[in-house]
Amino acid sequence: MKTYLQNNRLFILLLLSLFWLTFLFPAETAAAQNGTYVHEQSFTLEYNMTGLKSSLTEFFHVGDWEIHEAELTLIFSSTPLVQQNVSDFTISLNDRRFYSQRIAYTDGEIHQVQIKLPASEIKEGANSLRLEAYIRTNDSDDCSDDISTASWMNVLKDSTVSVSYTPKAKCDSIADCFAQFTSIDALENHQSAVFIPANPDPDELTVAAKALSGLAQNAILDYGNIELTKLSREEQLSEKKYAIYIAKYSALVPSIFDRLTSEQKQAAAEGSVIVLLNNNDNNKILVVTGEDPTAFVNTGSLLANEPFMQQTKSAWRRVTADENTLMTHAEFAEIAKLTETGYYLNGPFRQIAGFFISGYANRFLAANSKVDLFFRYSENLDFNRSLVTIYIDDIPVGSKKLTKEGANGDSLSIVLPSNLNISGNFQIKVAFDLEIPDMVCTVRQEEMPWAFITEDSTIEIHMEKAADLLFDYYPGPFIEEGRINNTTVILPDQPSDADIEVLRNLMLGLGNYLNDNTGAFRVATSNNMGDLSGQNIISIGILERSPIARELNDQLFFQFSSDGTTILSNEKIKIEPNYGARLGTAQLLNSPYSAEKNALMLISGVKDQGMLNAAYYLGTEEEVWKIYGDGFIADDEEIDCYRFKAEETKSTNLQELLGQQREIFRLGLIGGGVILLLVLSLTLAVIKNRRRKES
Repeated sequence: MKTYLQNNRLFILLLLSLFWLTFLFPAETAAAQNGTYVHEQSFTLEYNMTGLKSSLTEFFHVGDWEIHEAELTLIFSSTPLVQQNVSDFTISLNDRRFYSQRIAYTDGEIHQVQIKLPASEIKEGANSLRLEAYIRTNDSDDCSDDISTASWMNVLKDSTVSVSYTPKAKCDSIADCFAQFTSIDALENHQSAVFIPANPDPDELTVAAKALSGLAQNAILDYGNIELTKLSREEQLSEKKYAIYIAKYSALVPSIFDRLTSEQKQAAAEGSVIVLLNNNDNNKILVVTGEDPTAFVNTGSLLANEPFMQQTKSAWRRVTADENTLMTHAEFAEIAKLTETGYYLNGPFRQIAGFFISGYANRFLAANSKVDLFFRYSENLDFNRSLVTIYIDDIPVGSKKLTKEGANGDSLSIVLPSNLNISGNFQIKVAFDLEIPDMVCTVRQEEMPWAFITEDSTIEIHMEKAADLLFDYYPGPFIEEGRINNTTVILPDQPSDADIEVLRNLMLGLGNYLNDNTGAFRVATSNNMGDLSGQNIISIGILERSPIARELNDQLFFQFSSDGTTILSNEKIKIEPNYGARLGTAQLLNSPYSAEKNALMLISGVKDQGMLNAAYYLGTEEEVWKIYGDGFIADDEEIDCYRFKAEETKSTNLQELLGQQREIFRLGLIGGGVILLLVLSLTLAVIKNRRRKES
């Protein structure tokens, strides 16, 4: 009996253990056993589809994976008037239709449907999902008028694509591991980190900052998941699947130093090296080290040069002080093609083609920019109702009626207006309203009508620099024409973990706007700032650790109290002292350290958490659009932005106007003097002539 009870207890304990492992830690156990991951990617937009026929296209990305299965979770609502027996939608994956279903009656409420995607059709890189909807709101015969604004379907941004996969990519060289460091699977599973010494010097901070900016350029998704960590334990290097360890040769931890070969040690002592240390499939370390300061910092530029890094197929390489690790700077193209191969649209009613145009954040689209559109279209249109319209970021800038004579070759040239106020990247949309007679009787003939935008369609872009120093144009002026613009980041003498986190967030955010690794950049500390003339400065640190914040406090828009315990009220906002102690702030000032027109951006607060709150908006792609003006404060939940400086463009114009008025006044005086002399001369001549006659 006793043995029976013992066996039962053992059995119960075994069951409890299995329950604990299986149900409480299912994801971890599965990943550890078979290396299977799940990638989820939400839609980028919410789509409000209207009309009889409408469509949307979304993209999702996959890596070098063995794909097991994939699924689309479509979340939508539809018009309460939908006729379920004739209304439907169809899904295409990479232009192959694979799924259709009737649009269910939802009474306008949210509806969700799970759709299996054909895994064999998914390719590495970008994949397109297209949804085509046909929405009827009455059940009359096919030739009745079925065009109604009541025909609508909303597809929510919460719709997601889910892919179950196992990574296939190998990591046998520097190039392999550098690519994997920013892979989708590494970043979305928080497997990548950059490590620096516990007490980093300015060179180590500069190399790390450059590396982060370059890595952000390479990342397709989730670049914000790259960590920057001060190394407090050597074991930390083994806790990430992909690690980049940046340290001066003399500061290497013993476990790394001992694994370098004598040849690698000599190269590091003389210059700088990158070495791949391969612990196992779950831990790869790229060691970046060197003793020569110039060569070491040059290695940071190499880490920000993705094409160079992809060419390094060996397990290690040396970097010298005089090696050119900079990319070729791509000048901004004034004339850009809208499409390289042409763009085909088909189907009735409104069909839209969208073209993404790269610009610069601190430059405006000037008035003499121009779009030249060349196109052709089908001849069976109702030319009384068919036209083409061009939009810049949803702002209509010009239209043209389609004609039968122009069907085989037509064009539209639009000089863009000066009041668009477009800066940075923007989108050109070309909308064709393709109407044909008796449309409802031929609605199912989807290849007709059609339009084709030819490859010689272009936009001529002229940009003018923003005159004002505002967050509206951030990341300018720290990035100019896609490269770092003479920027120095100032950290406290002994940067805290919070300071390092702000630096990480900032550099990842800036890197998202970079096109290359050119441009002057360095990180300095408060006790050795160096020459700041001609530099754009970013100062990081709470008031207690930031000499710049203390020195310039009386010039700040959001000033600190004399005892340093809170941010004070100003003419824009009343701040309660306890609340001000929790706030963080970022402010854009004219640099007092430079005779030229350079910027100083101060990121600070009374406490670390407040400073981190402010920095969050500067480095997060989804949040940076919220900042404007030249100073803002942020707490754990909200941001308040304000403009304090006067508009420089207006003051400049006023000065010019006053100068012109002074010039006019001066010319008026001269002209008046000349007239006065002429009048005096004429008077004297008349008097003289009269006296002569009298005599």
